[in-house]
Amino acid sequence: MKKYDMTQGPLFSKIFLFALPIAITGILQQLFNSVDVAVIGQFVGKEAMAGVGTDAPIVGIIISLLSGLSLGTTVTVAQAIGRRSRKDINRAVHTSILLALLAGLIMTVIFEAIVPSLLTMMNVPGSVYAYALKYLRIYSGGLVIFALYDFTAAILRAAGHTKEPMYALIISGIINVILNLLFVIVFHLDAVGVALATVIANGVSVMLLMRKLITIDEDIRVHRSDLKIHPTQLSAILHVGAPAGMQGMLFDISNMIVQWGINSLGTIAMAGSSAAFNIEIFIFYVVIAFAQACTTFVGQNYGAAHLDRCQKTLAISLFQGMSITGIFCIGLLVFSQPLLHLFTQDDAVVKIGQIQLFYMAVMYVFSALQEIASGYLRGYGVSIIPTLISVMGICGLRVVWIMTIFKSMPTFQNLMMLYPISQGVTGIIILLAGFLFTRHLLHKQAYD
Repeated sequence: MKKYDMTQGPLFSKIFLFALPIAITGILQQLFNSVDVAVIGQFVGKEAMAGVGTDAPIVGIIISLLSGLSLGTTVTVAQAIGRRSRKDINRAVHTSILLALLAGLIMTVIFEAIVPSLLTMMNVPGSVYAYALKYLRIYSGGLVIFALYDFTAAILRAAGHTKEPMYALIISGIINVILNLLFVIVFHLDAVGVALATVIANGVSVMLLMRKLITIDEDIRVHRSDLKIHPTQLSAILHVGAPAGMQGMLFDISNMIVQWGINSLGTIAMAGSSAAFNIEIFIFYVVIAFAQACTTFVGQNYGAAHLDRCQKTLAISLFQGMSITGIFCIGLLVFSQPLLHLFTQDDAVVKIGQIQLFYMAVMYVFSALQEIASGYLRGYGVSIIPTLISVMGICGLRVVWIMTIFKSMPTFQNLMMLYPISQGVTGIIILLAGFLFTRHLLHKQAYD
């Protein structure tokens, strides 16, 4: 039935080896994205770099919605694999492919319509606005491609195949870098060239992953004749994916409000924050790798009724995720200045970037706690609880902070302080919720 069994064998090594390709995939993806910003910063100018950088919260909303929805696919397919139900696996896989197409099309229409209003709401300066708008127009036009990548990768990962998305990304990433240099330096397409390169390169990834799903000799194989939306599987996917996507979207809406605060401090703050973001975001993908590993392992083991392995998965994921994240954060602080100089030679911009990197290094340790604990609950199919806690603890606190503390003392440092504080409080509460849910399951099991 499957070649990668998460319900048997040593968890410590399996979780690490599962998470490693996901982390590498995310880091490579962000490396290629950072090349976008570096190329446009070095060969076009700081206004263009600020324009692409200020789009990050909006791009984040898009990515969060799609990756959140695809998380529902990971859980639904993983639980079906744990139950060893070929019929449910087949239905979940084919429902996911069609859902990706529909979600991508709907989001393209919506974002193409609202992008100008979002940029205006974010208080984007006139010198930056044109670059930001051009980039987002093209990026939004490729959302079907981005959706298909997320969902096909989610299907493969649910079955334990984490290397294939990594290999696909390496190939498409190299194409992305080449097209970036070609479009920006040779054809002088500035933000348009960067966006086109991103969409085309992701299209290559999708073709590679779809080819894998069409030819793979496992129950997750895609057959064109089986493409159909099955209500039961669609409901299961949305039950987990919709709250996760909404949580990510609300995170990024709160980040848009933070970006509004950054924009109010001027172009130097915007450019410094953009450069810092493209460095520190690498750590986020390490965090997400262990959160996805936790979700997938819990999903398969819960489907197989192995609650003891679910609890061990949480403990191991937290230990590995927080330890490795901490090591990366230390490296981030030590090498902050030379890393920022890869993006700009402006000393004022570098100074702003260093402030952001310091606070983000602290935040990501708490982020590992919050994301892995959330992933643990979602592996059981419980998505509403971590979503509600995160929305109140992170989004709510950030908005209140900006409207009170930052408004009274509008400095970049005061703005950055909200990240570790909001993330730490939320992470602790979600972990407690995970413990309470586990106790409930064990109590229920004892009486069944």
